[in-house]
Amino acid sequence: MKLLVIGHPLRFRKIKTELKNNFNEIRAEYMEYWDYSETNDVLKYVKNNRKSIDALLFTGELVFKWFSAKMFNDIVSDYVYKDSGSLLKMLLQALNKGYDIFNISIDSYDKDLVDEVYEELELNIDKSIHICPKYIFQGNNYTEDVYFFHKKNFYEKKVSCCFTAISNIYEKLSNDNIPCFLFQPTRDVIKNTLLKLQLKHCIQVNEYSQIVVISLEIDLPDEESIINKDEYQIILENMEVSKQVYIFAKKIEAAVQEVNFRGFMLFSTKKILDIETENLQKFDIFEMVNQNTLSKISVGIGYGKTAREARYHANLGLLKAKKYGGNKTFILYDSKTIVGPIDYLKKSMTKTDSNKIDEKFLNIAEKCEISVNTIFKLYNIVQRQKKDCFTSHELAEYFGTTPRTIYRIINKLEQNGFAKVIGKKIISDIGRPSRLIKLLFY
Repeated sequence: MKLLVIGHPLRFRKIKTELKNNFNEIRAEYMEYWDYSETNDVLKYVKNNRKSIDALLFTGELVFKWFSAKMFNDIVSDYVYKDSGSLLKMLLQALNKGYDIFNISIDSYDKDLVDEVYEELELNIDKSIHICPKYIFQGNNYTEDVYFFHKKNFYEKKVSCCFTAISNIYEKLSNDNIPCFLFQPTRDVIKNTLLKLQLKHCIQVNEYSQIVVISLEIDLPDEESIINKDEYQIILENMEVSKQVYIFAKKIEAAVQEVNFRGFMLFSTKKILDIETENLQKFDIFEMVNQNTLSKISVGIGYGKTAREARYHANLGLLKAKKYGGNKTFILYDSKTIVGPIDYLKKSMTKTDSNKIDEKFLNIAEKCEISVNTIFKLYNIVQRQKKDCFTSHELAEYFGTTPRTIYRIINKLEQNGFAKVIGKKIISDIGRPSRLIKLLFY
């Protein structure tokens, strides 16, 4: 596939790296473009080279929209999209540099997405978050208007720093010594965008007869679940589910689009999905999420002749699956051919009262005669430290208790098969090595 990448050169490096590492079959050419008032040169080039261009990739949404009304409809095109993860990354960078993230100006992001990110972090947005409505300014002076929007807010001391997705605005603000942060797409975002372009191209040239969309959503915890009392743990859980989704997506060669903090759309083909799932007889994502998290997911699988049709069927399947209490799937081949609910984990759909407190924690707590809160706290430590092996002194420090108390807890866990000694660790030059304990919660 011959790809023409159009946009600011600041974005080219990551795209080149991803193409080199994972897309050897794509031959890419790059065309620098950031003066949004001048489109004729780009349009002329595309028109003259139409026969040798299979797809267009724009480095940002703005440049894509600038061309959308003038571009050739028969060329597959897309842009590197902005997701919640990129905004979280910029917020983290600002925090690390000591800026007040409650006093910022931001462009190119929908207000709903900004609100969603702050709400997920349990932060309330007030009037100090200055959001420049997307494309509110008209005409060829758009970027200048956005630049002055940021500059005015900073010099009037309304904001501590600026967030922008427009490369030349970032350069101008930096030259003015105004603290600013530029949206940088993650590797996954670039990879997924390239995968989507490939799939669109494949459909266009009939290399595959049908596209499949998988709509997946993390189910909300039960109202009385112990995990529901810890917002940070919910975020960690969602991140772990997201990790499993991307691993599964790689297996079925799917592009992933994050819909929100709990939702994902996976774009693949019928041919690949049938091979990897043995004609939908198995669907590994359920087992992967079940083994590595405490979460449940609902899934809709939609088929269609076009991506839009498949997406519609997948979303309809998801809505049906969510009504059945989690870990269920509905498959829609068309609006009349529906299969489901399917339980790939082979578990009963009947819910018991014990589901109000997570069964994994309850089971361990009852066997070891330890409180559910203690088990949940240990699980939190494993998640936050991103490891499951500790010395007793490390556990005591993370837990906020004495080594003697931790010894008693470890002994009970070990006696019931939920912990084991896997070695010894030398803490200092003096004293005996400490036992290295592996917690077995999965």
